[in-house]
Amino acid sequence: MGYLVISWLTLSKNQSVTYAYYDEDLNAELIVIENGRLIREFSLYEDEPDANVNVGKFDFEKKSPIKDWNDVATFLEMEL
Repeated sequence: MGYLVISWLTLSKNQSVTYAYYDEDLNAELIVIENGRLIREFSLYEDEPDANVNVGKFDFEKKSPIKDWNDVATFLEMEL
C-alpha cells in the first residue's frame, strides 16, 4: 500500500502532482492532485480489498471509468 493522501497533499505543496503505479500482481494506484487539491484517488489491491479506494472522477470516466490496473496504465499513456 502507498502513502496516505494527506502525505501526497503535503508533498504537492499546493502544486500539481500525478502518481501512478501498477504491477504484475494486478495492483494499481493513481493519485492526481491539481493546485493542492485532490482530484482523483484510485487504489486496487487484489490481495487487500479493504484497502481499495475509488474517490473522485475525471470527465472521461462517464464513458470509460478507471476500474483496474490496465485503466491506470492507459491513463498514464494518455497523460504522458
